[in-house]
Amino acid sequence: MVWEERLFAEPKDVISIRLTCGRCNASLNLPWGDREYVPDTCPYCNEGWFKAGSSDRKFITWLIQSMNGLRQRGSDASCGVHFELPGRLNMPEDSR
Repeated sequence: MVWEERLFAEPKDVISIRLTCGRCNASLNLPWGDREYVPDTCPYCNEGWFKAGSSDRKFITWLIQSMNGLRQRGSDASCGVHFELPGRLNMPEDSR
């Protein structure tokens, strides 16, 4: 028998978004809130994070704005919103 754990999170359970530099591997956590500013460069090595012409910065800003909106939903909302996160399989020793 195999048991699968499934994890679900509400928007208010998610506390930040993390950007990781492709050059130096430094990471920067951007907490939710009224934040809409997304840095263009790594604060540690100054490497540009967004290629010219890409939509990455726009999509990250949109994600932050959307999460802020979802986090502000009241308990009277007509439906719940949850994110499914990868779980893991649990297999008893004798079934392997």
